[in-house]
Amino acid sequence: MLCTLLFSEMLRKEDLSGKVFGKTNNWLIVARFICCLILHQQLNGEILQGQAKMKFALNHSFRFDDYTIAFFAGFMQTLSCLFIELINLFVILTSQTVLDVVLNFMALAIIAEFDNSFYQAFALE
Repeated sequence: MLCTLLFSEMLRKEDLSGKVFGKTNNWLIVARFICCLILHQQLNGEILQGQAKMKFALNHSFRFDDYTIAFFAGFMQTLSCLFIELINLFVILTSQTVLDVVLNFMALAIIAEFDNSFYQAFALE
């Protein structure tokens, strides 16, 4: 759907940046909705994983020398995902063209995956 919106924006002669003929561009709203929905689904699993880490640290505090460090790791994962999602919403909602929406979405999706890349690089498996 996003590729179709980008292709139609490239082929049209009029500017699809926010307003077309004084009216709000509905395709821009659709692109914003799709990008926000996709990133939310992508980050939802990581937020739940961080919450599970916090719960495990609290319920099994006897397994840790200092369970607050384990809790803090889960808390930081949850908090960073929430901040990434809020920043994503702000950036996407302030973008003026479909191309800007998709480019900003892709940039923030890559930033959201940095933690997984670092984990895979330093995993002791």
